[in-house]
Amino acid sequence: MAFPTDTIRRAIAAHLADAGIVAPVLADDEVFPADETRPVAMWGKVRPTPDAAVVINIYNVITTRDKHNPDVYVQLLCRTGDEDDAATHALAEQIFDLLDDRSKFTMGGTVRVLLCVRKIHGVATVDKNGRYVRPESYLFTLNPIGDA
Repeated sequence: MAFPTDTIRRAIAAHLADAGIVAPVLADDEVFPADETRPVAMWGKVRPTPDAAVVINIYNVITTRDKHNPDVYVQLLCRTGDEDDAATHALAEQIFDLLDDRSKFTMGGTVRVLLCVRKIHGVATVDKNGRYVRPESYLFTLNPIGDA
């Protein structure tokens, strides 16, 4: 069974956007409006702008427990350009409130989640551009997603 990484990333981004945490997901060739104040969701090649972003990376998919309900490990890197780390922590905690210990929901209209739990609460650090970043790790147990 294939586990379409892009489908899962886009579904997470859509779920965060539906909750108003990040800006709506745009097509690859679209540019975010200059007046957009919400963080943007991104993956793959991480753009240096805007300062506020949630970077979505899938770093492991485990099917040994159940071939039809994969465990998908996702890192969400919260990034803000504020002078202190409070905005970065607030962004990460909004995501925590939306995702942690949630069960039986659908993301992006197609990805069914049996359970989502945060596995790692990261430490906020400063990146090379002076922005605060905080990694979080979540475990999504999916039911099943199949090919997109």
